[in-house]
Amino acid sequence: MSSTRLRAKTIILGRNFYNIAGLITNVLINYQLTSTAWNWGATAAFFWLGMCFLCLGWSYFRLPEPKDRSYSELDVLFGLKVPARHFKHTRVDPFQASQGSVIESKANGAEVV
Repeated sequence: MSSTRLRAKTIILGRNFYNIAGLITNVLINYQLTSTAWNWGATAAFFWLGMCFLCLGWSYFRLPEPKDRSYSELDVLFGLKVPARHFKHTRVDPFQASQGSVIESKANGAEVV
């Protein structure tokens, strides 16, 4: 997820990464399932299970929650480098953000002014 200023560049990078990952995945699956290559068979699922857990961990720590946020609030949160896990609980006043005021309610219990 990106700020509004970087949205187009992020979409381009994401699509390119998706295409490259698709190519790598298709090559790996052929090696894993072919009996003349690695011959992993059904145990290849454990490899992909590990990859799913890695992606789940990344998304928990790095993917912010934009629910009920306006674009201006998201820009303020990105600009003040609020951690992704704290997006949901951070209260933002976008009109006061030029002075750098953000009040975090449940993230760490402190007020940043």
